Formats: sequence, C-alpha cells, structure tokens
Amino acid sequence: MTTQREDRLAALRAANQRKTQGATDRVLVAARALVEEGEKVNIHAVAARAEVARSFIYSHPDLLAAVRELGTSTPRLRTPSTLTRSTEESLRGRLADSLDRQRGLSTELDVVKAERETLLDEVRSLRAELRASRRQTSAPSRPPL
Repeated sequence: MTTQREDRLAALRAANQRKTQGATDRVLVAARALVEEGEKVNIHAVAARAEVARSFIYSHPDLLAAVRELGTSTPRLRTPSTLTRSTEESLRGRLADSLDRQRGLSTELDVVKAERETLLDEVRSLRAELRASRRQTSAPSRPPL
C-alpha cells in the first residue's frame, strides 16, 4: 500500500517526465526547422526557437549530440533562382500596395496635423479669453474718487 506522499511524488515524477519530453520534442523540431530554413543551427538558436534554456540542451547529452549533428548537416538554401515568377510578381504587387497605403497614410497624417494646429490655436485663444475674464472678475472695484 502506498502513502499519499508516495502518490504525490509519483504524480510529480510523471509530470516532470512529460514536461521534459515536451521540451525535448520542441528542441528537435526547432533544430530541424532551422536546417530546413537554411539558418545556422547552434545551441543558442535552437534553445531560443524551442523556448527552452540552453542548459536544458547541455544537460541532456543525447539531445546535445542530436542538435550538433543537425548543425553539421547541409542546409537547404533558398537562392533567388528558386523564386518562381509568380512569387516575384506577388511580392511586387504587395510592395506596390504597401507604397500606396503609405502614401495614403502620409496624406492622412498631414490632414491630422493641420487639424491639430487649428485646435491648438483655438485652445490658446480660449485660454487667453479665460485669463482676461478672470482678470476682470478678480480686479477689486474701486470707489470713484
């Protein structure tokens, strides 16, 4: 018969194993993704991509060896010659759309700036009126001489 304490410890051990396995899986997926993307595969990059501490990789020798092995594999490089014509046209279209949007936003910004200046002038005028009004009401009335 097991005690409650032993049951809790067993549950904690099982949870820790699941957590470790999940982190291990993320590390391997991240390393493979970096290879596929033609990125440099090193412990720092893999740990950042997998969202684990570098010490996690270093503390698991099999995992460390796997990451290092993937780091020495030949990455699949993307070169400009592999871009298809449709991809280039798509990128050009997106660039043109972005430039048009930027021009529109620039014009909109100019309008907003002009409105802001108008409002600031109105606020200044109202403040001046308020000061003048306060001066008139706060000035003591003098009896006629």
